[in-house]
Amino acid sequence: AAFKYRAKDAWRAVTRIAVREARLKEIKQEIFNCQKLKSYFEDNPTDLQVLRHDKALHTVRLQPHLADVPEYIVPPTLKNLSGIARRGKRKRDHSKTFESSTAKFRV
Repeated sequence: AAFKYRAKDAWRAVTRIAVREARLKEIKQEIFNCQKLKSYFEDNPTDLQVLRHDKALHTVRLQPHLADVPEYIVPPTLKNLSGIARRGKRKRDHSKTFESSTAKFRV
């Protein structure tokens, strides 16, 4: 139920406007990084300033509860797809810790 709740929240955050704004941001970034347009912007610095100072009207709200999904919430079918099940936890070698702790107290 908790995973379904988080998935629905993420789905609601993706709107047509949010997708359009994200795509516009990507296109602007490509324009700034384009080697062919750098000479144009050197000749027309006002166009570059207009592009840099253009602000997005609709900002996507950051949802901190969607940033990290604990492993216990993820369904087993998705764990296999994402590789979470393969990671596993490292097992501690207790023999090494025992030897190092007894070495401290030797006389």
